[in-house]
Amino acid sequence: MESRLHPREHVDLNVSLIRQGGVLASAKAVDLSKGGLAIEDPAVPLSKGQILDVKLSTAGQPRRKSLRVRAMVIHTDSKRVGLMFADRIQL
Repeated sequence: MESRLHPREHVDLNVSLIRQGGVLASAKAVDLSKGGLAIEDPAVPLSKGQILDVKLSTAGQPRRKSLRVRAMVIHTDSKRVGLMFADRIQL
């Protein structure tokens, strides 16, 4: 049985992974909690411990409706990457 601090919600969000001020890659978020998110099929390989800025938005929403937060890669496998938020967010 999995032990988590915060429950996960299934989502379908667009994600931009940002490093050094530029967009590194795009991906889809598939679940989200107060502590982090899981993304699928990022367009670039990511490494455990890597720090990124993450911009979350829903399709069709204006840019001002997006959320940007700093996150760290905590696990990777062939299709999914787990990111832990470094900043507190309100969901």
